[in-house]
Amino acid sequence: VDVSRLTSDIQEADGGALLIGASMKNSALAAQPLIRERYPMLSRALLAGASAQIRNMATVGGNIMQRTRCAYFYDVDGARCNKRQPGGGCDAIGGFNRYHAILGASNDCVATHPSDMCVALAALSAVVHLAGPAGERTVPLAEFHALPGASPQIESVLQPGEMITAVELPPATPAMVNSEYRKLRDRSSYA
Repeated sequence: VDVSRLTSDIQEADGGALLIGASMKNSALAAQPLIRERYPMLSRALLAGASAQIRNMATVGGNIMQRTRCAYFYDVDGARCNKRQPGGGCDAIGGFNRYHAILGASNDCVATHPSDMCVALAALSAVVHLAGPAGERTVPLAEFHALPGASPQIESVLQPGEMITAVELPPATPAMVNSEYRKLRDRSSYA
């Protein structure tokens, strides 16, 4: 899949909606005046989610598509993980799971999506623009990531050959302009 032609800018549509290119760097998006003024929650989520070094390299599309940070998912030799091997079990359910799901979990998986940006985008009713062999389509971000359910290995509604081309933010409302993002945690992120 050739991603070299993806846009890395913000386009304002008639009516005030914003279209954010999938290859836009997270640092550029967080600093963008239109985002800081109209959607401060998004800017603050990006700043809370990672170090400057990571924000300078990470893209909007990549942030949406990142995988879980569940330690059991990455422990390929010692832990059972339904995301990694469907039907294998989930050691996180009975193990150390302080950083796992309390909402949207299932009997099959409690791994969470690590994106602070996605939390803000969902709260702002963002829409993901996709392109693939079957053409273009849009999906509300709140419906893009799949809940674990009986198929925890399926993480999104993305079909084979599809990719994220942009994210659309609706015209800003007074609630969006006055929004806030607060991340509660034991200490600052390692990222």
